[in-house]
Amino acid sequence: MQRQDAFDILERIPEIDLVRTCVSLRYGASITIDTVLRFEENYLVVRGREAGTNDDCRAFFVPYEEILFMKID
Repeated sequence: MQRQDAFDILERIPEIDLVRTCVSLRYGASITIDTVLRFEENYLVVRGREAGTNDDCRAFFVPYEEILFMKID
């Protein structure tokens, strides 16, 4: 996924639904987003948790090219 693609998708999701948004990565991991902190040139910085865990409020630096798809649970 390209930076602009990720920005466009996340910009269109209402803030109330952002906490249900999940980013799936190429190697099989998923991150449930709580807040988008920054859009950098090569990566996205989000606060959230790994899908399937209760460890919340962690920061993730996600390279755009590793994002396979996004979904709203």
